[in-house]
Formats: sequence, structure tokens, C-alpha cells
Amino acid sequence: MGGAFWLEWLPKAAVINFERIWAGSFLQTIAAVGSGDIIYVYLPLYHTSGFMMGLCGGIEKGLTLVLKRKFSTSQFWNDCRKYNVTVIQYIGEIMRYLCNTPKRDNDKDHKVRLAFGNGIRADVWVDFLQRFGDVRICECYGATEGNVGFVNYCGKVGAIGKEHFLYRMACQYALIRYDTEKEEPVRDSRGFCIEVPRGETGLLVAKIGKRAPFSGYAKNAQQTERKRMKDVFVKGDLYFNSGDLLKLDNEGFVFFQDRIGDTFR
Repeated sequence: MGGAFWLEWLPKAAVINFERIWAGSFLQTIAAVGSGDIIYVYLPLYHTSGFMMGLCGGIEKGLTLVLKRKFSTSQFWNDCRKYNVTVIQYIGEIMRYLCNTPKRDNDKDHKVRLAFGNGIRADVWVDFLQRFGDVRICECYGATEGNVGFVNYCGKVGAIGKEHFLYRMACQYALIRYDTEKEEPVRDSRGFCIEVPRGETGLLVAKIGKRAPFSGYAKNAQQTERKRMKDVFVKGDLYFNSGDLLKLDNEGFVFFQDRIGDTFR
């Protein structure tokens, strides 16, 4: 088998090759998931998180997968107890939904040791740990079609990732100044973008190349081209526009700030 295939759903259909599937499944390795774990996958398998990070990651590890047809707040922890689940996934507001369920005496009675995913708010993060016990949360950041991503392998509350010097060598990314009123990057007198200092919010862009390719969207050349930024730092360079405003602190932790209005996802 070779080439690429398409995962199509609204509002985007990203081109996914086998290398990208492997990269997505590798998150479980970064999160220290082992072959002896039991992972609970209830997210739809037409989505990157459920399919690549959950199902494919579990197959690559050779671990036990518990597949649920759909997410249920009332059945979630009972399922975890019934099947001795040790690893759970989350996305978006899932963790908040769990925290909003009525409190029970057995909230901490489970074997879940790790939760990985993306989109948990800092306040929900704290509430979840207080409510459900000592669960390590591994927050990550990325887009299905993107060529850049981060993982908060340290567990710092509120951060979507942490910089690593080896990843810096493989993926050239930057946070550039962005004018939210004009909805465009700020450029200097030479016409090049301006990288923001640590502590300031900027638009995440990543250089497109052999190590960090951007394949675009299936049958949508217009949106694919809109995601490509040219002449960012030097004449002729090409960068992927994430559409996300992020911030880096002095310790290298990455924090999500906002999403620009015209982001195609």
C-alpha cells in the first residue's frame, strides 16, 4: 500500500498519508502509554483524535482498546471501572462535561492514570484533578493538516505544549506579529513578517519543507493556497499558516490565546 488516502468530513477534508498517521499515533509514545494499558476510545473514528491518536496509536502499541459507539457522561466512569481502563482521551469540552456531572462518593474509584488530548481549559484542568484524583493530563496541540504541533509532556496546567530543542531542529516554526483589526500579519519596511518576543502573542507559522510538509485539502485548491504564506522571513520562503494565536513563556511552555476569524478547519 502506498500513496495517500482521504479522510473526508465537513468542514474540511485533509490529505492524510501513512507517514502522518504514524506521526499521529506516536503521541501515545510521547505520553508514555505502554502495551499493558487499556485505552477508552469513544471519539468518532472519522476524526483525527479518535482514529489516529486513539485507534491507530493503540494498534501500534499492541494494547487493549475499549471502543464506545458514542460519548456518554453518565456511563463514562462506569465503563472505565468495568473494563479496567487506564488511559482516556478527551477533546474540546469533554472534560468540562465530566466535571459538570453530579458528584459521587466513588468519583476517584477507578484505574485511570492518564488522560491525553486537546482543548482542556486551565480551570477545568484543576477541577478535574480535584474531582477525579491523581490523573496525569497530557495536553497537545496540532491540526489534522498542519505541519507543526506541541505536547505538554510536563503536565503544566494550562499549557498546550512545551518547546524541545530537538523538535526545533526538525521543524522551523515562529510566532509572528498579527494585526487582529486588519486580520493580517504585520510586515516590516522590507515586506517581511516580524517575530514576537517571548511573552507576547503571535500567529503560529511553520516552514513548509521535506521534514514538515503541508499536503493541503482534498479537492480544495483555494483553501490550500490560503494556508500557504510566502516571503515570511526571506524572499521565496513558504510557511504554513496555523490560524492560531499562541504565546511562549520564558520556560518554553506554549499557551493558546485565540483563533483568527478566517481560519479554515
